[in-house]
Amino acid sequence: MKAVEDGNLEKDLYQALIIGKWENIESMIREHPNEVFKARLNENGDTMLLSAVNEANKGLVNRLVDKIAPDLLAETDDFGNTALHLAAKVGLVEDAKILVKKDPKLLNCENKDGLLPIHSVLKGDV
Repeated sequence: MKAVEDGNLEKDLYQALIIGKWENIESMIREHPNEVFKARLNENGDTMLLSAVNEANKGLVNRLVDKIAPDLLAETDDFGNTALHLAAKVGLVEDAKILVKKDPKLLNCENKDGLLPIHSVLKGDV
């Protein structure tokens, strides 16, 4: 079975994320690795990793981080937020640790407002 059924990678990827079909996600990663991790899945420009953090899906975040190239961890949404910004904002400490362990440089990524991930914690956004 092909991972992308209707020719729309973003739609199929988002559906697999929502219903928790890891097998489908993994198949899409094998067939289209860069496209999967760069695909924009919603109106905020969230990637698969950003969506997994937004959904607080720790198991999926861990699996994705294992498969993603380190340079793709810094992919941002339309606001310049990395997955670490989002994890920090909502208090997902374990996800933040997983992300930083894979790429410590994420700690120094600024979003479009010039804020580092730690600023979300310090501002009390969590």
